[in-house]
Amino acid sequence: MDEPIPHPDHIKIDLRTGKVRIVGPMTKEEKEKLDDWRRKLPDLPANIDDLREAMVHETDPDEIAELECHIRTGEELYDRVSTALAVVDKSPPR
Repeated sequence: MDEPIPHPDHIKIDLRTGKVRIVGPMTKEEKEKLDDWRRKLPDLPANIDDLREAMVHETDPDEIAELECHIRTGEELYDRVSTALAVVDKSPPR
């Protein structure tokens, strides 16, 4: 049997204010995207390292600038996805 979406463990209720927030996926599509990022995230540091390695051997200033931009984007993406997954994963199950 599939787990309900949103999962009850992902529903947070502030008993003082009565406000409800959901810290996990709310649809099957969101859950699929979340699971997809869980699979992709471990590969991201190696991909960033590959870009750094390519930059070491690059001599064209425009290419170096483009690689630097891709590295920054990859690092920001890794940080954002890691943070988002950490929030969701505080509330099992996955």
